[in-house]
Amino acid sequence: MAHYMGGITGPIAGKPEVIPVSDYIPKEDDALKQLPCWRQFLIWNFSIGVGGNILTTMMTCLLAHALLFPKGLLL
Repeated sequence: MAHYMGGITGPIAGKPEVIPVSDYIPKEDDALKQLPCWRQFLIWNFSIGVGGNILTTMMTCLLAHALLFPKGLLL
């Protein structure tokens, strides 16, 4: 998609660039039909990440409780 977009113009890039008036619209092909599959993959990926972070945080809290409670430092 970046191939169809204009770049940075003006004093930063140093030289002007022609930017097309019309936008690029993707064709209806197999890529658009795979969007539900990608959405399901992303939901699973995020769920595993969030679940793993919650599990790791709970295990860290349990370890801190197990180490600090016998010494009386917890309360």
